[in-house]
Amino acid sequence: MRDDINTISQWCESGVRVVSVTQKIDLIRRGWASWSRFFGGIDEIELQYFKAKQVVGIAVAKEKGVYKGRKKGMTKAELERARALKAKGLKEKEFATALGVTERTVFRYLGKL
Repeated sequence: MRDDINTISQWCESGVRVVSVTQKIDLIRRGWASWSRFFGGIDEIELQYFKAKQVVGIAVAKEKGVYKGRKKGMTKAELERARALKAKGLKEKEFATALGVTERTVFRYLGKL
Protein backbone atom coordinates (compact mmCIF):
# COMPACT_ATOMS: atom_id res chain seq x y z
CA MET A 1 0.00 0.00 0.00
CA ARG A 2 2.83 2.39 0.85
CA ASP A 3 4.42 1.77 -2.53
CA ASP A 4 1.14 2.58 -4.28
CA ILE A 5 0.76 5.84 -2.37
CA ASN A 6 4.40 6.80 -3.03
CA THR A 7 3.99 6.03 -6.73
CA ILE A 8 0.81 8.10 -7.01
CA SER A 9 2.50 10.95 -5.10
CA GLN A 10 5.46 10.85 -7.48
CA TRP A 11 3.11 10.95 -10.46
CA CYS A 12 1.29 13.96 -9.03
CA GLU A 13 4.57 15.76 -8.32
CA SER A 14 5.76 15.17 -11.88
CA GLY A 15 2.56 16.64 -13.32
CA VAL A 16 0.61 13.49 -14.14
CA ARG A 17 -3.10 13.93 -13.54
CA VAL A 18 -4.49 11.02 -11.51
CA VAL A 19 -8.28 10.75 -11.56
CA SER A 20 -10.54 8.09 -10.05
CA VAL A 21 -13.67 8.22 -12.17
CA THR A 22 -15.84 5.97 -9.97
CA GLN A 23 -15.06 7.85 -6.73
CA LYS A 24 -14.91 11.25 -8.49
CA ILE A 25 -11.50 12.07 -7.03
CA ASP A 26 -9.03 14.21 -8.92
CA LEU A 27 -5.61 14.09 -7.22
CA ILE A 28 -4.33 17.13 -9.13
CA ARG A 29 -6.40 19.34 -6.84
CA ARG A 30 -4.74 20.68 -3.74
CA GLY A 31 -5.12 18.51 -0.68
CA TRP A 32 -6.13 15.31 -2.44
CA ALA A 33 -2.65 13.85 -2.12
CA SER A 34 -2.95 14.12 1.66
CA TRP A 35 -6.36 12.50 1.57
CA SER A 36 -5.04 9.67 -0.59
CA ARG A 37 -2.38 8.98 2.06
CA PHE A 38 -5.08 9.06 4.72
CA PHE A 39 -7.29 6.59 2.84
CA GLY A 40 -4.27 4.40 2.14
CA GLY A 41 -3.57 4.30 5.87
CA ILE A 42 -7.18 3.34 6.57
CA ASP A 43 -6.91 0.55 3.98
CA GLU A 44 -3.78 -0.75 5.66
CA ILE A 45 -5.50 -0.76 9.08
CA GLU A 46 -8.46 -2.58 7.58
CA LEU A 47 -6.16 -5.19 6.01
CA GLN A 48 -4.46 -5.83 9.37
CA TYR A 49 -7.89 -6.15 11.01
CA PHE A 50 -9.00 -8.75 8.46
CA LYS A 51 -5.76 -10.70 8.89
CA ALA A 52 -6.25 -10.75 12.68
CA LYS A 53 -9.84 -11.96 12.22
CA GLN A 54 -8.62 -14.68 9.88
CA VAL A 55 -6.06 -15.91 12.43
CA VAL A 56 -8.76 -16.07 15.13
CA GLY A 57 -11.16 -17.84 12.76
CA ILE A 58 -8.55 -20.44 11.84
CA ALA A 59 -7.75 -21.05 15.53
CA VAL A 60 -11.46 -21.60 16.31
CA ALA A 61 -11.86 -23.92 13.32
CA LYS A 62 -8.79 -25.93 14.39
CA GLU A 63 -10.27 -26.34 17.88
CA LYS A 64 -13.47 -27.71 16.34
CA GLY A 65 -11.43 -30.00 14.08
CA VAL A 66 -12.88 -28.42 10.94
CA TYR A 67 -9.71 -26.71 9.65
CA LYS A 68 -7.00 -29.09 8.60
CA GLY A 69 -4.79 -26.58 6.82
CA ARG A 70 -3.22 -26.81 3.42
CA LYS A 71 -2.57 -30.26 1.98
CA LYS A 72 1.12 -31.08 1.95
CA GLY A 73 2.99 -31.49 -1.29
CA MET A 74 5.60 -34.11 -2.02
CA THR A 75 8.48 -34.78 0.35
CA LYS A 76 12.02 -35.48 -0.81
CA ALA A 77 11.46 -39.22 -0.33
CA GLU A 78 8.32 -39.07 -2.47
CA LEU A 79 10.25 -37.13 -5.10
CA GLU A 80 12.80 -39.94 -5.27
CA ARG A 81 9.95 -42.47 -5.55
CA ALA A 82 8.39 -40.34 -8.30
CA ARG A 83 11.68 -40.46 -10.22
CA ALA A 84 11.63 -44.24 -9.96
CA LEU A 85 7.99 -44.38 -11.11
CA LYS A 86 8.78 -42.12 -14.06
CA ALA A 87 11.68 -44.34 -15.01
CA LYS A 88 9.24 -47.27 -15.10
CA GLY A 89 7.11 -45.35 -17.59
CA LEU A 90 4.09 -44.51 -15.43
CA LYS A 91 1.85 -41.60 -16.42
CA GLU A 92 1.17 -38.50 -14.26
CA LYS A 93 -2.26 -39.74 -13.15
CA GLU A 94 -0.70 -42.99 -11.98
CA PHE A 95 2.01 -41.01 -10.12
CA ALA A 96 -0.65 -39.06 -8.28
CA THR A 97 -2.55 -42.17 -7.23
CA ALA A 98 0.61 -43.99 -6.15
CA LEU A 99 1.93 -41.03 -4.14
CA GLY A 100 -1.41 -39.90 -2.71
CA VAL A 101 -1.18 -36.38 -4.14
CA THR A 102 -3.09 -34.46 -6.78
CA GLU A 103 -2.14 -34.49 -10.44
CA ARG A 104 -1.38 -30.78 -10.18
CA THR A 105 1.23 -31.54 -7.52
CA VAL A 106 2.78 -34.12 -9.81
CA PHE A 107 2.90 -31.64 -12.70
CA ARG A 108 4.45 -29.04 -10.40
CA TYR A 109 7.19 -31.42 -9.32
CA LEU A 110 7.78 -32.97 -12.76
CA GLY A 111 10.07 -30.07 -13.57
CA LYS A 112 12.30 -31.31 -10.77
CA LEU A 113 12.38 -34.90 -11.99
